[in-house]
Amino acid sequence: MIKYIYIIAAAFWQFAELRAFSATSVSQFGVTWSFSQDRPVGQFANGDWWVVGPVTITGITPGTTNDQSGTMVNPSIGNENGWDSRIKSGIYSSSLNIAKSLPASVAPGTSVMSSVSFVDNATLDNPQLESITVLTVLGSAAPAGSFRPPYQGSDKSLKWNVSQMNFGVLRRLAPTASTPLLSKVESYFERPWIEKEDGWSGRYFHPRLNHPFQDRGLVGSYGREMAHTAADGLLSLQINYSDEQKRKLLIRMVQVGIDIYGAARLGARWADGGGHNQGRKMPLLLAGMVLGDSDMLRYADTAQKKIFQEDLQTFYVTSSDVALKHIGVNNSAVEQYSLSDIGMPEWGFNHQDQPQYDNKLWGCLYRNVTGPCTMGHVLTAILMGAKSKWNNPACFDYYDRFYGIESGNVSTGTNSIQPFVSEMWKAYRGVAPPAVTISTPAFTPDGGSYADVQNVTITCATPGTSIRYTTNGSAPTATSGTVYGGPVALGVGTTTLSAIAYDATGVQSAVRSANYAISGVNQVATPTASPSGGAFLVSQSVSLATPTLGATIRYTVNGAIPDGTSPVYAGPFTVASNTTVRAMAIKSGMTNSPIMDAVFTIGSVTVGNQWSNLPISPQTGVFSFSIDAVPSAAGIDAVMGLSTSTAANFSDLAAIVRFSPNGVIDARDDGAYAAANVLTYMPGTKYHVAFVVDVPKRRYSATVTVPGGTPVIIANNYAFRTEQAAVTSITNLAMFATSGSSTFSAPLVGSRPPPPRNVRVGQ
Repeated sequence: MIKYIYIIAAAFWQFAELRAFSATSVSQFGVTWSFSQDRPVGQFANGDWWVVGPVTITGITPGTTNDQSGTMVNPSIGNENGWDSRIKSGIYSSSLNIAKSLPASVAPGTSVMSSVSFVDNATLDNPQLESITVLTVLGSAAPAGSFRPPYQGSDKSLKWNVSQMNFGVLRRLAPTASTPLLSKVESYFERPWIEKEDGWSGRYFHPRLNHPFQDRGLVGSYGREMAHTAADGLLSLQINYSDEQKRKLLIRMVQVGIDIYGAARLGARWADGGGHNQGRKMPLLLAGMVLGDSDMLRYADTAQKKIFQEDLQTFYVTSSDVALKHIGVNNSAVEQYSLSDIGMPEWGFNHQDQPQYDNKLWGCLYRNVTGPCTMGHVLTAILMGAKSKWNNPACFDYYDRFYGIESGNVSTGTNSIQPFVSEMWKAYRGVAPPAVTISTPAFTPDGGSYADVQNVTITCATPGTSIRYTTNGSAPTATSGTVYGGPVALGVGTTTLSAIAYDATGVQSAVRSANYAISGVNQVATPTASPSGGAFLVSQSVSLATPTLGATIRYTVNGAIPDGTSPVYAGPFTVASNTTVRAMAIKSGMTNSPIMDAVFTIGSVTVGNQWSNLPISPQTGVFSFSIDAVPSAAGIDAVMGLSTSTAANFSDLAAIVRFSPNGVIDARDDGAYAAANVLTYMPGTKYHVAFVVDVPKRRYSATVTVPGGTPVIIANNYAFRTEQAAVTSITNLAMFATSGSSTFSAPLVGSRPPPPRNVRVGQ
């Protein structure tokens, strides 16, 4: 029974993101999930449902029968599935189908993906699935306008919202004769596009209705069709529709990009080889640009993540290619490269993995499959000024070459350049993209003379931007200055406040500067806290201060607003749990200071691409150290290490355990990483890492334990890192992630190591 409904009014077209209520079931695209009791539910920006968990699912219709129409949660990359036992090249596992064991209790952080099988399908070369629909279980209600988090992996944090969308990165170009009907293009992306198996057989996991390519000659599976269809969406967004007209299509295409990003974070690689994996890169790049997400753009950067077929197949011919003996795919005709071809932008069937199949012959197999369907993606990147973000000049140069040769091959055939793409290429390929402009930041209040301390708010009218500022007279840049996180408190004296706004690609606004002259005759200066808040592994000793002589500081640690009855600050105090310290300075004859807030999170810290150090009691003998660590994703590169002093480089660490880029946990042994046992790590899982360190011998052992499991030996009497061979004491824990992040908690130093355990586990 519905308990309550609220409607958020907005000037948007009516869309499902605007509803939230409580219900015992939700339905979408022919699938109904029933719950054991009323639960808060709502819909993401693209219309997919969320429910606040934990929730007990008591029914899923249509039900699963004959190992068909199954339901999976948080699927991994690969061909193992619980949806349908008939999927060609799939490995069906009944244990992955939760619809077989209802009722099922589902925790927050879970995507429930229910399929409807295509029972009338007579051939295994067409999809076995009619559709897949996604229900996301959250820990709390999603704010209106939230994008659905990726359905793969356990990270369901709500990182993106339609309010972040920057329409300014899109073009406003006049339509061509073959511009498709906008409503038709919108329909292509109404349902989630499914990324499950990233090899050639991934096509069999593309449900017929989720990938609606019937008008292109297939019921929906092949990468060529995906790329053609995505090109229609990408180029339609560059037409001079209003932002409101583009909104629905943009939301749906950004969601496709978010899901591709989710698969990429779990290690997906859309390999070269024919035309199976075309069309994934530009939707991800679009989402990164529209949302201003730097990590999405990192995955779209070929130099950092060469994981997309478009990049794996394009290259410049080198002397090595000339020297290599090439063979035709399936014994087809082949033409060898010559010295005169060196430097030519080229395409290869499986260039990255099997360069012997490269073929100079223009009519070689699959060149006509991948070329036409990719042109619209390349053109979109050019129109949006994203060539540098794509970062593969060979790809762009090849497609200029391709169009120069194939410009007459225009039709609606699947291996032809589509009329819409051809017209857009002819009209706009040579038109330079507009320069990206970012609004200059604004200050509230503006500069001037004031009697009281001022808290200045800095804003930028351009969506998706960040702000840095300085108060020392220097000019901030996209990489220097303080990152703006809230009002800037300006105290007594004359201060020059300068600020700059910038986007995820480093494009900057003009610098905004203003002078503030604060006499301070009427108001006490705002107190400061040291440290000023943040996330910490252990308790913190907090000091308070105010520059106003003779002022008394009163403070609270329970969230209450301090007043004249609050405790008087008399010296440093300990913050041992999650706390907001609030303080106010008071002096007779003056206005009370503004209230200072310092938020402390104690017990865990999330570490990314910035060194985090924790001093520990000095250790010179044999000791034990343990800590809990949770990796953010598979395939990250994150370390936890013990050092003799504060660390700022990997070489500063003596004993190291690592979540390695290849998906296993390893440790440093002298000059290289190794692992005594293979232990694959999973995102969102807590691992208990325990060191036993012999400082005099400069050696250590380490075990890793999954909750409920037994310790797995990762390092067995390993030597300290080569650069630390002379260490005589350990005084510091250091944490860092080159990619991804890790959350750490529960550090513990012991004077006596635990008894050794000879445990070996293979995984």
